[in-house]
Amino acid sequence: MIHKRYALLLSFPLVLLVTGCTNIPKSTMPETQFSSLDCRAIADQLAQEQVTQERSAEAKSNSWKVVIPFAIAARYIDASSHMNESERRSNLLAQAQQSKSCKQFSG
Repeated sequence: MIHKRYALLLSFPLVLLVTGCTNIPKSTMPETQFSSLDCRAIADQLAQEQVTQERSAEAKSNSWKVVIPFAIAARYIDASSHMNESERRSNLLAQAQQSKSCKQFSG
């Protein structure tokens, strides 16, 4: 069950990165058509490429904001899982200790 949580948690950054990349405009015009464009169409394509470059640079500079929270969340989930397991085991050990009337040791 822990592995499923990690898989789900690790899939979120991938989804967010892909989603972030879809917000970057990209021209669908093939490069082979560039030579047939008039001056106005070339200027329009250059303007579109400028927007693409600006949005790409912004996405690159902000990409760490997507990954870091998930790394922290994964670490938190892992620590919580270990803590819960340890508490559960401690309770079972305490029950076993009590059922056998063992002397309690401070540890």
